[in-house]
Amino acid sequence: FHLLGMITVKDFQKAERKPNACKDEHGRLRVGAAVGAGAGNEERVDALVAAGVDVLLIDSSHGHSEGVLQRIRETRAKYPDLQIVGGNVATAAGAKALAEAGVSAVKVGIGP
Repeated sequence: FHLLGMITVKDFQKAERKPNACKDEHGRLRVGAAVGAGAGNEERVDALVAAGVDVLLIDSSHGHSEGVLQRIRETRAKYPDLQIVGGNVATAAGAKALAEAGVSAVKVGIGP
């Protein structure tokens, strides 16, 4: 006997309370994660992708910077099908630079 999965009454209750939860084609909740642009984040990106992350936010208080743009380019080259969000930016030039670097979406706005 080999257990392949388990569902509980609580799982059914959650599904009834939140029928519009964002799920993938296998019924799993979608998962997003954020990383910075600094050194050492390459391994974190690899681990998140290996774990099945659905969307990756490459996050910085100044998203229109060469470090962020380079991290996006490298991540897009390595994972062409990954949904990538880049930011934060507050100008059209910043949004355009992120789009040209390969993001799927842009995080706009500075501050809380």
